[in-house]
Formats: sequence, C-alpha cells, structure tokens
Amino acid sequence: MALTACNFDKNGEKTEIEVPEPAVTVAAFTTKPQFKLNSLTSSKTDQLEFNFSKSVDIELDVYDKDDNSIFQYASAEPTSEYTLNIGRESVGTLLDHGTYHYSLTISRNGQSETRHGEFTKGIRLIKQFDNKVSDISVSNGQLYVATGDYMRLVEVHKVDTRDGQISTLNIDPNQLPKPIYDMKVHGNSLFLAGRKSQWMGGNLLTSYSLVDQSLTVLESDLACKTTTDDECSAVFSLQPKDDALYIGTSNGLYVKHGEKYSKVTDTGLDSESDIKTQFVDQQGRLWIGSMAKGGVAVKDNGQWQAFTEQNSGLPAGGFMDFSQTPSGDILMAGNINGLVKYNPGTQVWNHFTPANSDVLDHNLVSVAYRNGVLIGSHDFGVAKSQNLSQWQVSDNTNSAMLTISTDACEFDPNSVMCKQVIVVERMVTDAEGRVFAAIGKGIYELY
Repeated sequence: MALTACNFDKNGEKTEIEVPEPAVTVAAFTTKPQFKLNSLTSSKTDQLEFNFSKSVDIELDVYDKDDNSIFQYASAEPTSEYTLNIGRESVGTLLDHGTYHYSLTISRNGQSETRHGEFTKGIRLIKQFDNKVSDISVSNGQLYVATGDYMRLVEVHKVDTRDGQISTLNIDPNQLPKPIYDMKVHGNSLFLAGRKSQWMGGNLLTSYSLVDQSLTVLESDLACKTTTDDECSAVFSLQPKDDALYIGTSNGLYVKHGEKYSKVTDTGLDSESDIKTQFVDQQGRLWIGSMAKGGVAVKDNGQWQAFTEQNSGLPAGGFMDFSQTPSGDILMAGNINGLVKYNPGTQVWNHFTPANSDVLDHNLVSVAYRNGVLIGSHDFGVAKSQNLSQWQVSDNTNSAMLTISTDACEFDPNSVMCKQVIVVERMVTDAEGRVFAAIGKGIYELY
C-alpha cells in the first residue's frame, strides 16, 4: 500500500511510505503513517507519525538503505498518537535524502504484532543558477547543465554527481545554440544542440572537446535543410548509438558516422517530422518521437517500424520523452494525452490521462524510472507512481522545488501573464539509476 506524506510547509519534503496490509490483531491505523519534514520550528526536524484506533505501546527501529540502524524508540506508556522526531538539524542528525525502512512493533494487553514500512525523503536541491536551466545531460559521473536562452547569457556548467563540485565550461556563449535543447557525450566530445535565429544568433550544432576544450561549429557539415532549401531552425535531440550520433532536427532525422552526415528517410514517419526526442532502450533499440506531427518509430536490428494514431494504439499528440521500466515496458511522455505505456512483447498500448487515472497533467515533458515511474509536467511539478494509477505529486507547495517568474514579469510585473510557474524541463538517469531533473533555475535529484 503506497502512502503519501503530508508536510508542514512548502519547504517540507513530499514522501511515500510503503506499508503492507496486515491482519489487524492489536490496533488499526486511523490515518496513514506519515513522514514529515517540520520546518516551522527554528531547527528542521524529520518526523514519523503514527495514529492508532486504540492506545498501544510501540517499539520502532528505522534503518537506512544499507540496513544500518539510525533510530530506535520504545514507548514509556501507551497512547494512540505518536509523533517521533527521528532527525534534528540542530544536532546534526537530519536525515539525508533517500529511502529508509522501519520495523514497528505494536503491543496491547499482551498481544503484539510487527509491521514494516518504507519512506523516501524525496527531492534534493543540488544547485540554483542565475538563469533558467534549458537542458541537462549526464555521462560518466558528470552532470552537464545548460542555462540561459536567446535573451540571457547561455552557459554550460559541469556538476560532479559524486562530490557535488561545480564548474563552468570556458566556451564563448556566442558560439552556442540559443537556447541549448540537448547535450550528449559522444566519443571525446560533448555535442550541444539547439536553436539558431537570424535575429538572435546562435548555432544549431556544436561540439566541445573534452580533451583540449576547443569548440567546433558543425551546422555547415550537418547541412540540415527544409523542402524549400532553407536552413533548419533547430536541432532538438541527440542520441549516440554504437559508433553513430543520431541528430533530431526541426526537419527530420540525421545521422553522423565519423565525419559524414546523412539524412535518415526510412523511419516510416514523415521525413520532415520534427524529431523532438530519442532514446536507446535496454535491448539496444533506438526510439524517436515527433511533437509537431506526432508519431514514434523504433529501429530494431536495422529495421524501422513507425507507430501512429492510425496504425496502432498510440494516441494523438506529440511525444517529448522516453524511458523504460525494469520489466521492459516503454514509457512515453505526451504533450496532449499524458503518459503512454507500450509493451513490445505483447504489443499492448495503455495511456494515462487525468480523465482515466490520477496522472497530474495531459501535458507531460519528461519521464524516468527510479523505484517507480516519475513524470514531469511543464506546469504542475513531478509525480511518482508504483502502479500508474495512484500518483504522489511534488511541487513548490510540499518540496524543495522552487518556482520561476514568467518572461512577462520582466516587462510588466502587473500583467496577467506575469506568474510564478514550475517548469520541469528534463529528467535524466545515470548509469547507477539515479535520476536528476532540471526544474526552473535549479537542478535536483529525485528519489
């Protein structure tokens, strides 16, 4: 049974507690067990709360992910309500972010039973930047963070995911895309893709050498053209696979082999489709998705297969991101029809929207997996689910997540378009299964 924690204030941490359904022999829970981060006092306090139908004695042991005991408690007299301070900032025992489990023994009138539960201290803010984060990418323990856009200085930062050290790459911002939409390490280079504007400048595609820190502009080599022979307006996605780099543009899919670039025309989708997202799954298949024209395609053993609203169970709309569950289901974040799940083995499609499930939004921009499915909305934060029907939402009201002001606020703070919003730009997963998110001006780790 997945339980959602409540919190005292907007700086609290949204969490989930797993409690099995026991045969009630001593006392039932009258409310769901809750983990709370109490920030209302002068010192933050981690708390576990249990409420029972009868007065009981309890013994509690809390363990970290390595099964080390971090907190023990035994009641002195029975009561029906327990709020236990399991960590305090003032004495240096505030819990780290992550997953914990506990053993709770309940006793009354000579009877006792033991229940087990789990909770997660769920969102960790790593760094707030001066400008909005437009993209993140992770490779070999390094999280690359792009900030800025056509109106603000574009920079690329590097965060060591092991020790948290942060540096800014020495790159001329005028040579970078404005903004950066995607970054991927391929070979010894970090490739940076994004938008180029006749009025605002920028470049569609560049590569930054991780060896000698030099920058190379690649758009003339890419030679991305529209049907009217105009230059493409954007490169949206990059995906290394084997020795190739696949490049998703505003006008179709390209591939780079060595120094040679060529257009891919056999995907089964419109060859001029915008390729907004790409993903290589656990089986080595390459998935691509279009936003403006819709549809996805997969390359398996050298052959492409396209899925559209007309030929499959894929719903209408565009697709922004892919992920995969440990069991092999492909997850797709849609910009109209929410979350889509596809089982390649059974070829069964399922889609989840606010109309048929508890999913937080029709318009999703990112999806990932870490001990459950994580989805990111452009407006409503992040949600996590174990079963794709019940979701625990984290936003600025119940987690460390921070909002940003819309661009309209810079010109007219009194405008109806001036709002505080949550923008989940992207979620990425590293080789260890850790999930990082770009939200507003910050980068976070999600648990």
